[in-house]
Amino acid sequence: MLVFAKIFGFKFRPIHSGIVSQNLPPGPRAAGDIDRRHMNFAQLLGRILCAALTAAALALPVRAADAVRLLLDLESRRAISAENAAQAVPAQATVALMTLYASMTLMREQGVEPAAVVELAPAKVTEGTGRRAKTKTVPRSATVEELLRALLMSGDDEAARALTAKLSADEAAFTAVMNREAKRLGLTQTVFTTPFETPDAAQTTSAADLAVLAEALFRDHPEVRAWAKTRTAELAGRTVTNTNTLLERSNAVTGVFRSVGEQAADAVVLFENPRANGDVRRLMAVMLRAEDAEDLDETVFGMLGNGYRNHETVGVYGADALVARLPVLKGVAPDVAVGTDRKVLITVERAPLLEAPNSRLRVEVIYEAPLTAPLRRGDRVGDIRVSFNGEEAARVPAVLLEDVPQGSFWARMADQMRLALGWYEKSNVTSPAERRTETNTEPEPSEDAETGAPEKGAAEAAEADLAEETASAGDDAAPTEDAPGGNDKKE
Repeated sequence: MLVFAKIFGFKFRPIHSGIVSQNLPPGPRAAGDIDRRHMNFAQLLGRILCAALTAAALALPVRAADAVRLLLDLESRRAISAENAAQAVPAQATVALMTLYASMTLMREQGVEPAAVVELAPAKVTEGTGRRAKTKTVPRSATVEELLRALLMSGDDEAARALTAKLSADEAAFTAVMNREAKRLGLTQTVFTTPFETPDAAQTTSAADLAVLAEALFRDHPEVRAWAKTRTAELAGRTVTNTNTLLERSNAVTGVFRSVGEQAADAVVLFENPRANGDVRRLMAVMLRAEDAEDLDETVFGMLGNGYRNHETVGVYGADALVARLPVLKGVAPDVAVGTDRKVLITVERAPLLEAPNSRLRVEVIYEAPLTAPLRRGDRVGDIRVSFNGEEAARVPAVLLEDVPQGSFWARMADQMRLALGWYEKSNVTSPAERRTETNTEPEPSEDAETGAPEKGAAEAAEADLAEETASAGDDAAPTEDAPGGNDKKE
């Protein structure tokens, strides 16, 4: 392009947007205004050629410099750290995860057994040397399980194509299943155009979507857990090596996937560290578009180290735990028990948790007031919001823990008159259109809660958990020295 510019007498100057601008000498018109009456054929041809070359240059794919990161605590479902986690990015490097998930879904739907044999492209083998050398074709085959394992370990292209041919009519039908499953899992930024790692700008995903997919893969298909930790495996006469070299750095890394390409390096890493009490600290780290393998590995382990050493997950309430009693109108009882239908876990910074947990913890029940009988156990009436250190740490449904039948006719009439006259405002009952918050700064976890929040429970529980993690017995249960939570955990 510069050669054409020099020949035809034009100067080019790059600007910040990356578009090349033309710097024309001023003429009888305003500077930069082209006078086509004085433009000869050579100048016109030069402009056309330069414009074409510029457009071609701009059409080349450019990898964004911004990396995508997400560190998720799988116990509390809270993000410890995130950077561009919801941003749609190219999905080529991680398409194998959805190809694997869709394959295993189709296996269940079609009743295909893992031991089923799939015929592969034959191999050509040369026997003998010199003039006596002969080449013959040798048939090759592999089981479905072997193909699935190779796909997870390295994103093996042959395995992906063999599974696609085995489980669907064609590539388009298999891709439709991938997009169907992505939608069912709630992957909002994920779109697939092929089951293979073929460059396509329309094929996208996000760090948040990949974390959901990886967790679903381990949850819905537990057998893949062993495959993710396999270092090498045989596939139809050749050796497949696991590309997730992070497995070598820590015994606490149990998967899931790592890919290093020419354009970027990506990884979805599951970190599981058993505790002495039987619980498992589970963190999911997603890193996309790292510059290279070294940048990828250092960033992932830095994220895991931060989450493991500086944050803790504790239980605030157990399932069916009483959180508050809310006033009821027109019922046989003046109030009703409200609580949770699940465990409430929060992931917070470790230092303030150990210092003064009670003063930093706040629990609120947000609901539409007033509640009017009849009320049924299990009905959702609002939300329970747990805040720690002034920030929301968890929000779960607030459900009724008991039934409240309607009261007598006279009781209902009395409550209706009090409401109409506004007498309930004195009892802190708002109008039905307004939101009301009941605050409980000292929650009372049920017996099955993991840790206690009132009084000194949270601090004692966090210290106990830290001691248990430090005392975790066995090399297989504890990270290695260079892993997150290694030597630093014992300080």
